[in-house]
Amino acid sequence: MIEKYPDVPVEIWDIQEFTYLDADRCKNTSVMEREAIRNEYLTENNPDFVHGKGAESFNQMMHRADNLLDKLSKVETDKFVVIFTHAQFIRAVLARKEYGMVTFTDVFEGVEINNTDIVKLRF
Repeated sequence: MIEKYPDVPVEIWDIQEFTYLDADRCKNTSVMEREAIRNEYLTENNPDFVHGKGAESFNQMMHRADNLLDKLSKVETDKFVVIFTHAQFIRAVLARKEYGMVTFTDVFEGVEINNTDIVKLRF
């Protein structure tokens, strides 16, 4: 998109993917193998738990979601903002905006959003 629209201002915000699993433990694993590790993480059900190297806690990710909502609240109302991020992160943002409280279920099984979907919001 940057190449396609070179005259549009670009900012890099802290809205990357929610990386909740230990990078070393997941290295060279299949989706099925990671499913067991994912279930272990979800069973922990602790928003402050950090699974290991390269991971962040649920609350750390929610802090990033809150920062995004704060930034968006300061954008002039006539401006159009395009954000590129991942499904779990945008689910967290949407749940925070809609409900205030956000659960693991909201992020992992909430509104069906895929990584390539377009979500249009009005603030």
